[in-house]
Amino acid sequence: MRAGWLLLLWLVCASVQASVPEIPRFRLLGAGDGLPSATIPALARDRSGYLWIATWDGLARYDGVGFKVWRHDPADAASLPGNVVQALHVDAADRIWLATENGGLSVMGADRDGFRHYRQADHPQMGSDDVFAITSRRDEIWFGTFGGGLHRLAADGRITRFASDAADPQGLPSDNVLSLAFDAKGVLWAGTMSGLAKYERGRVQRVALPAGDGLIIYSVTADADTLWVGASDGVHRRLADGRWVSPPWSPMFARPNAVIALASDGQGEYWLASQGGLWRTEGDRAPAPVNYDAQGVGIGRVLQTVLALPDGGLWVPVPTRGLAYL
Repeated sequence: MRAGWLLLLWLVCASVQASVPEIPRFRLLGAGDGLPSATIPALARDRSGYLWIATWDGLARYDGVGFKVWRHDPADAASLPGNVVQALHVDAADRIWLATENGGLSVMGADRDGFRHYRQADHPQMGSDDVFAITSRRDEIWFGTFGGGLHRLAADGRITRFASDAADPQGLPSDNVLSLAFDAKGVLWAGTMSGLAKYERGRVQRVALPAGDGLIIYSVTADADTLWVGASDGVHRRLADGRWVSPPWSPMFARPNAVIALASDGQGEYWLASQGGLWRTEGDRAPAPVNYDAQGVGIGRVLQTVLALPDGGLWVPVPTRGLAYL
């Protein structure tokens, strides 16, 4: 009889233990590993699998063993315009596009031999040198600026600017563009300080969210046929048929916990980088915070980026500490 009670007690304890969430085990990379700065606004992966890291002390590339760092050199016109890198993108031709603080747009070719720059002084079509977002489709590069609107850089080098216009209330909501993404149909979505817009059939159109217009749009992320939008009032999804659906947990990601970046885990759930740290969705239930790095230290601070890999791995900045891999 006593053995039966012990077996029952063991089964109960095992059940309780299994229900306790496992703390993610992160591998942390920091200054001691060669990471130039723990302030990381953007991450990207190139066609060879290298990880590119935009930091506040230059551009870094991680090859799985160590870091190579590019910084500004006043004596070299082909170096970075500055060391505060605030936007990063790898295009289909494996070119590295980036923006430094008030330094315009820069590109490094697939040969990785220096940078070519696009600045307002040389390209008056640009509305601002403060580039906040970069994306591409085929051989066109699109970039959004703070104060200068949306821009298209064609393959022949011509730049076309799309600016807000008080006389066109259905156009670009604001010249402060914070995020860009192409959806599965090739429509470009732009998140601005005053609402959401799309570029389709040669024109920019304002798009109202379920809660109305005029919201700050921190992030737009395309995943298959779904568009995710992180706004100042929460998280919204646009389905393939054009309907908007807000998850039941949307309000918990209203400002000051707005979603700045989102990535699929490849299994139907999502990682959310927000103003309040890292989260993971759990179906219709409220997303769970992921608050531990490799040493058990909380990540619960503003995260600007997160990068999920095809094999299920995840790269995420750990503010003040470095870069973590899960």
